[in-house]
Amino acid sequence: MGANKATSGPGGGNNKTYSSSREIGLMNRDIKDQKQRAIKTQQDKNEAFKEQGAYNTRRSINKLPSFLPGAAILKSLSPKLEENSRKTRKFFTDKVLTDPRGLKNFGVNKKQFESLSVEKQNQIYNKYITTRRDNKTDGYGTVFRESGNQVVQAPLVATTMPVEDLPQQIKAPESVMTSEEARAKANLLLKKKRGKRTRGSLIATSPQGITDDKDLTLGKKSLLG
Repeated sequence: MGANKATSGPGGGNNKTYSSSREIGLMNRDIKDQKQRAIKTQQDKNEAFKEQGAYNTRRSINKLPSFLPGAAILKSLSPKLEENSRKTRKFFTDKVLTDPRGLKNFGVNKKQFESLSVEKQNQIYNKYITTRRDNKTDGYGTVFRESGNQVVQAPLVATTMPVEDLPQQIKAPESVMTSEEARAKANLLLKKKRGKRTRGSLIATSPQGITDDKDLTLGKKSLLG
């Protein structure tokens, strides 16, 4: 099982799953000892669940065109984003599913969860992380209570829950400041300067304000009679 190769899910050829349960079973079918085969299969399933979010993140970022603004920054951040995904999934299995609240909210504990197919595991987790990201549930999957027209947040629980999995569709960050925004800011500064300027110096601008760097020039000194 390799993290770098494209693997197909239940639908076949969809290139969206890190490893499917069927694929894991086929890889381990040559292990003669049933006990060893079961142990290896469980290890591979645990690995497949842990790596699915990192795989999604890596795959989405790698699809970004290199000419897209911010693409290079996102690609450099990919390893950290992938690690955050692994930590979040570990929090779900090791903390949420071992807590009575997790059992109540998802109907399975950690051992029962691990016995499910990789596809079913991701299904349960995706529901958890989606409602969490939408601020509909707390870190243990408990739905926030509604009081009238207001949503009352459940009591906060101290956790070390990392950032959620990066969404499938990743947008490159916008530029820090557009040229229009820069001009507007320059014009605002210019107005402030006009209020404080001395009568011996003039600033030459177009009627629209600063439209180019060359517009920001000092006029010649003149005597006022």
